[in-house]
Amino acid sequence: MKPGLLILPFLAVLVGALGLAVGSSFPEIKWVSLAGLFLSGGLIILWFALDSQGFAALFKRKGAKYGASSGVVVILGIAVIVGLATLSTRTRFNKSIDFSRDKLNTLSEQSRQLAHNLRENQQKVSMTAFFSSDQVATEFKDIIYLYQAEGADFQIEYIDPKKDPQRAIAEKIMDLNTVIVRKGTQEKRLTAFNEEKITNAVSHVLKENVKKIYFTKGHGESQIKNSEGEGLSNLATALENDKYQIDELSILETAKIPEDADGIVIISPVYDFKDEETRILDAYLKRGGSIFLALPGAQLAPNLARFAENFGIKIHDDLLMSPQEFTSSGFLPPFSLVMTDFDSLHAVTKDFARQSAVDVFSLFARSLTVSDENPSKLKGALLAKASRAAIRIPDIKEKGDIQENALQRAVDGQGSAPLAVAFGKTSHPELAANDGKKDAIADVRDSKNGASLDQKETRLIVAGAKIAENGLFQYPANRDLVLNIIQYMLQDDSFISIRPRDPTKSTLSITSGTSALSLMLIVWIYPFVFLGGGTFMWLKRRRS
Repeated sequence: MKPGLLILPFLAVLVGALGLAVGSSFPEIKWVSLAGLFLSGGLIILWFALDSQGFAALFKRKGAKYGASSGVVVILGIAVIVGLATLSTRTRFNKSIDFSRDKLNTLSEQSRQLAHNLRENQQKVSMTAFFSSDQVATEFKDIIYLYQAEGADFQIEYIDPKKDPQRAIAEKIMDLNTVIVRKGTQEKRLTAFNEEKITNAVSHVLKENVKKIYFTKGHGESQIKNSEGEGLSNLATALENDKYQIDELSILETAKIPEDADGIVIISPVYDFKDEETRILDAYLKRGGSIFLALPGAQLAPNLARFAENFGIKIHDDLLMSPQEFTSSGFLPPFSLVMTDFDSLHAVTKDFARQSAVDVFSLFARSLTVSDENPSKLKGALLAKASRAAIRIPDIKEKGDIQENALQRAVDGQGSAPLAVAFGKTSHPELAANDGKKDAIADVRDSKNGASLDQKETRLIVAGAKIAENGLFQYPANRDLVLNIIQYMLQDDSFISIRPRDPTKSTLSITSGTSALSLMLIVWIYPFVFLGGGTFMWLKRRRS
């Protein structure tokens, strides 16, 4: 055989493998894979044609039998390599390892869960992408690839608004780099592209029914229109971005819970609720309503405490706080507490439990206990506990009780929990009184959707601390926890998770396409150079 022609089979395998790699990395030019395979086959045929005499002489030699065996081994080896290259182009065999500091090439848990839900429910989300900038388009494709690798089947149409201005005008495109996300009649437009915005946009179009949340007022609660540190404007903005309607509610003025209320939120009331107000809240929960109550310590609210206890959550008159050396040194604000121990099974906190470095900050925390022995027969759970270093000051009923000498009464607060939840189904009193007769069930209907009230899920979440105000909501963990609580309250469990972060910029930027090509250079070219060179030298030495 002619040693100089042995470069042809190695080139054939190399060209075929690189063609498959390029076609897999850049789906818009999949023809490269086919071209690479054709070129690879042509090189093999050319090798046989140019060295036909060498092949004929090879099988006439005395050692042809052993040479043939070696040839079969080589061919099998090449076949294995080509097979691995082919398998690597299939989606289900994709595997990536993210070495970036901020996990830029890894989706958050919420985004992965969203992609999995799309795949399992076979939901089709379409995207019409208008890009005048190739760089912006490439960045968008790199992010979308991460969702597709998790199973999301997006139907994407790429359009250059400069080449197709009529389509851009028809879609009322104002920014030349715009993506329109659609599902049915729902639509969301993006002009900035990162994981958080894409995940929020897809979640937005998946929510067909807009749910309404009422924030109570009239008791000194934190307000949704207040942008100061004690306000809830950041929470309100986040909820509106998640496609929820929010409004304020004075129960004393309406004397009832509005029929369109999907959930009631009570954040840090300064004054207690009246007996009539708690009776209205109690009846609302027993009809299958949902309430999130944040009642920090040092607030005298016996009526609210009795209301919560009726559903299995005991609110204690104490104060949980981090050790004094942390607060007095300025490391933490006064009367603050860090929550680090989270329930690993509950939907609200399971993602926090998986991440060992998650801390949730709270102010004026008080301890809670849960009992299944309650008049409403609801099940309960402790979701977040104080850090092990926390201390507990008993008998704190109002701010006047917080004094320097109170620290002398401090005891170990380990095991106390500033966040608890009661959940389960309750029977409407009228249904219970009529033993569940059909006519009674027909009479007791939810005026909003016609569902039997005994089939609606009752959910009460109590936080014995400040965790949602603007000054605390700025921390990602607080934001995630509060939004998880509200989504659980609204029974939007599929959207509960740790949310995408805005990544810190890094000096190294490698796209999915270029990283795949770089990997192929290392995996294919480097070994083939040594394999081909070694084979050439071996044959040359045998001929000499």
